[in-house]
Amino acid sequence: MDNRQTKNRSMKANVVLNVIKQCCAVGFPLVTFPYVSRILGDTGYGQYSFSNSIINYFLLIAALGISTYAVREGSKIRENPEKIDRFCCEAFSINVVSMVISYALLIAVLLFSQKLQSYSTLILIQSISIFLVTMGTDWVNTIYEDYTYITIRYIVIQLIGLIAIFLFVRSKDDVVIYTIIMALTYSGGNILNYFYIKRYVKVKFTWKMNLKKHLLPMLILFASAISILIYVNSDITMLGVFYPDNVVGVYSVSSKVYGILKQLLNAIVVVSIPRLAYLHQNDSEKYILTLTKVLDTVMSVLLPGICGVFVLSKEIIFIVSGAEYVSGAVALSILTFATFFAILGGYLNNCVLLINNGEKEVLTGTTLAAVANVLLNFIIIPRFGINGAAFTTLIAELAACGFYVVRKNKYSEYKLKFTRSIIAALIEGIVVIGVCLVCKMLISSVWLCTISSIGVSILLYIPVLYFVEPSALKEITGFIGNIFRRVIRKS
Repeated sequence: MDNRQTKNRSMKANVVLNVIKQCCAVGFPLVTFPYVSRILGDTGYGQYSFSNSIINYFLLIAALGISTYAVREGSKIRENPEKIDRFCCEAFSINVVSMVISYALLIAVLLFSQKLQSYSTLILIQSISIFLVTMGTDWVNTIYEDYTYITIRYIVIQLIGLIAIFLFVRSKDDVVIYTIIMALTYSGGNILNYFYIKRYVKVKFTWKMNLKKHLLPMLILFASAISILIYVNSDITMLGVFYPDNVVGVYSVSSKVYGILKQLLNAIVVVSIPRLAYLHQNDSEKYILTLTKVLDTVMSVLLPGICGVFVLSKEIIFIVSGAEYVSGAVALSILTFATFFAILGGYLNNCVLLINNGEKEVLTGTTLAAVANVLLNFIIIPRFGINGAAFTTLIAELAACGFYVVRKNKYSEYKLKFTRSIIAALIEGIVVIGVCLVCKMLISSVWLCTISSIGVSILLYIPVLYFVEPSALKEITGFIGNIFRRVIRKS
């Protein structure tokens, strides 16, 4: 067996392991979230969500874009022991300094912010992640493509966290216990990692950090990351500033459902990127054709899906978290519209702009969304509460998506097309709305109504696809099948 075969086999295994890890990343909150939101109640879950939104900013300051930068640059020199050791020591040392700065800023904010002092216990517990993520240097494993260890460690830690939640989180008073479990679940594996990475590199602190070389590209990546965090995170943060914990808890449930919906739909886009990148370099005509197929597939799932969630928002929240959170149904309905622009924007971002070296346009788009979200949050949230927070998210996603639509023409000849498959998806969206409304009128059981709506809608989608675009059903199902077969079989 030659080296190339060995390498290809390894890459295939890495892809499969990454798919498994992503499935677990979606599966874990799907299992724990309904339980935790009910046990802690809207107030307890609101306390956790608000404190978590605060610590995320300091985690980002500590991270400083180092992980992404280290993976990119370290992968180029990993076969040179002397260079990679020196580089890892420099990156680690910069990370230690950014961690100290982050902790100093956190303590200062807690001392001078009267609002945050009541959350200081939860925030300080979660701040352990700042230390563990920094000291664990998880990016070393990615440099050496050790996805077996990464995936196994992730699954084991998540399972331990899952068991701990069901064992120890039993009442509304267990917010602190839940916070401890989540902090350790998020970063506890990094304790092991500190010792594990010694098989690859010798990492130690050094004052010779080579800031002139490393700092600027790190800061560029940091700027992009903080823009994304602001427009994703600021609504919960500002709700916590203006409203009591139970309001934050109600909105957090709607936001969580919205986030899971985005993650599931984005999976179609993400698994398509390697193939699109290859075609962009080798077959431009097929690249454009595949782009259209990816969009058709995404819209075929997205449009009927958001129509269903829009109509059944109250039922979905009731099933996921209970009657205590159903006041967030209107917010979830608004967020379903945001989902459309988020997925379309993500498609243009990942499949068009980044593949065509449009990193600056992506940074500008995320910055635009972040600024719009923050400014509108200050204006709208104090008056309209959780519905206002959802609306600002919608506007932010719309702003970013609109920017990407305009700027894509600078990098690609690809044109967004209103295909017959998309027409079929729009028709099915109308059908889904009708089915859901009829089921709500005829069926009193929330569970039976929701299941019936989904089942009937899926069954009716087949003839819609067949009559509007006879080849669409075969093409879309075949395309999805090819994507997942490619994920497993190809590097």
